[in-house]
Amino acid sequence: MSCSPWLSILIPVYKAQAYVQACVQSVLAQCGEGVEILALDDCSPDKSLAILQDMAQRWPALRVERNSLNLGPGGTRNALLDAAQGDYVWFLDADDLMLPGALAALRQVVVQYQPELVLCDYVVLTKAGPTQACKRTFFGRSDVLSHDRRDLVCGVLDGGETHVWSKIARRQVWARGVRFPEGVFFEDTAVTPQLALNARHFYHCPQPWVAYRQHGDSILANMSLQKARDWAWSLSAFRRAWAASDLADDARIQVALARAAASNLHGAMRALQGLRRTSAGAQDAALHSTADALRQGFAASSPLSARDYAVYCLRQGWLGRWWRFRRSYRFLA
Repeated sequence: MSCSPWLSILIPVYKAQAYVQACVQSVLAQCGEGVEILALDDCSPDKSLAILQDMAQRWPALRVERNSLNLGPGGTRNALLDAAQGDYVWFLDADDLMLPGALAALRQVVVQYQPELVLCDYVVLTKAGPTQACKRTFFGRSDVLSHDRRDLVCGVLDGGETHVWSKIARRQVWARGVRFPEGVFFEDTAVTPQLALNARHFYHCPQPWVAYRQHGDSILANMSLQKARDWAWSLSAFRRAWAASDLADDARIQVALARAAASNLHGAMRALQGLRRTSAGAQDAALHSTADALRQGFAASSPLSARDYAVYCLRQGWLGRWWRFRRSYRFLA
C-alpha cells in the first residue's frame, strides 16, 4: 500500500536549458522519502525537455511531463497543482536553486507545527555566485506558529516579496479556490496574497531556503507594455477576494494593500519610462494608452483612491512615498 507524499516540489519549465539541471540537482541532493518532484515543460523551443528526460532516467524520483500546447506561466502552474499529490506544495522556478538543508528545515517545521502556510527567505544568485545577504520575505513574527491572519496578509504585502517560491502551502489551501491567472505575467504576485488570505495559520522561517537567480532573461529584465500592464493590475483579483472575506473591514490591510498597489504602479511606470527612452517616440500613442491602463490598474487594486492615498502618505509623514507616488501617477497623464 503506497502512501501519499508529504511534499510536492513543482517546477514549471520554459526555455531554461542553461539552468534547469542545476535546479533539479539542488532538489535531488536533499530529496528523501515522501517527496515527489514534478517538472512540467511548457513546449520549450530549446533543450530543456531533453535535459529533464535524461535526468529522469537516472533519478526515478523525478517525474517529467510536457504540455501539449504552450499554456504560459499561469496555466503551467495550474497544471502542476492539478497533478500534485503531496500534502504540501512548493513551487521552484527552473532557473533558481533550493539551498542545502532547506528540505530538512521544512520537514522539521511541518512535523512540529503543521502550519497551513510556511514562508522562507532567500538569497540572490548572480554570475559571481550567491550573495551573502538574506532577503526577508515577510515582515511580521518569525519562528512561531501564528493564527493572526491579518498579520500574515499585511506581512506579505508590506514585504513586497510576492513570489510563490518562498511560500509553501498545504494543498488544501490551494483547493479553497486559489488558482493562478492565465495569459498574464506576474501571476505569482496575483496569487500569493490570496494564499495568505486563505491560510488559517502560518510559520515564517527567517532563513534562506532558495537562491533566486538574476539574469538577462527574467521577466523584470525584459519589460514590455503588456508586462507593465499586468504588473499594475496584478493585485486587482486579491482586492476583490479580500473585499468578500471576513477581513474586509480591516484598516491595516486596507493601507497595506494601497501601499502595495502604489509600489506596483511605481515599478510599472518606471518600466514604461525605460521603454519610452528606447523607443525614440515610435510608440507614443501606445505608451500613453498603457500609462492610462496602469492608473486604472492602481484604481482596481487599491482600496484607497489616488487622492486619498496621497493624502494619507502626507498625514503619516511619508514624504518619500508621497513623492514617488505623485511622480509615477502623473507620468504621461
